[in-house]
Amino acid sequence: MRENNLEDHSEAEQLVSQKGKARKGFLARYYGMRCEDASPCDLVVDAYILDKFKGKGISDPSVKDIAVNPILLEVAQKKLAETFETQKDL
Repeated sequence: MRENNLEDHSEAEQLVSQKGKARKGFLARYYGMRCEDASPCDLVVDAYILDKFKGKGISDPSVKDIAVNPILLEVAQKKLAETFETQKDL
């Protein structure tokens, strides 16, 4: 609540609701999908953390700032290798 200068919980709930509706609308308009259905996506990133940088005097994050969990990276690399190996056999 402090980050957004909100006085009470009802204001915070309203802000969360507004941001949720905006995100849902974006997905529906530009991708024709519902946010509850992540199945068409290869990777889903929760960009909520980006909002925390706004107004903090911190430079905007960029892709060079992305840190990948080493276990997730290993699993993704194995899955990609399996997928492409399978496609070669077709």
